[in-house]
Amino acid sequence: MVIYNGLFLPIVLFDYLFARSANFFKNMGIKNILALEKENQQIILHKEGLFIKVYERSAYLFTKNIKEYKLTKKFYKNVKQEVVYLGFPQNSFSKIERICKEQGFQLNKEKEKQIGIIGIESFVKNE
Repeated sequence: MVIYNGLFLPIVLFDYLFARSANFFKNMGIKNILALEKENQQIILHKEGLFIKVYERSAYLFTKNIKEYKLTKKFYKNVKQEVVYLGFPQNSFSKIERICKEQGFQLNKEKEKQIGIIGIESFVKNE
């Protein structure tokens, strides 16, 4: 049993409630992610749990310039649109860092939950 908001809940029910609330806050962030993607001048990688996810334009440029990954399309109800993204485990980020360094791209790690990859020519060409 777990105490949650003053109620005793079976652990299974607590896990269910926690997973739902985590998904709610995660989906709430998609609005901010899409707003960033409209105006970004770098590839933006988002740290989400044990994974790094790359969305929309950043995902396209990532697969074109850094490393090919399978793109996934998901419909988000709260923004009423399909969003394209890719994801990979955080522990494989060292390979991405190495590739970026070899190609002359810079990494911006100023924000805790985001990593920017700077120096992609496609942004200059405005693809």
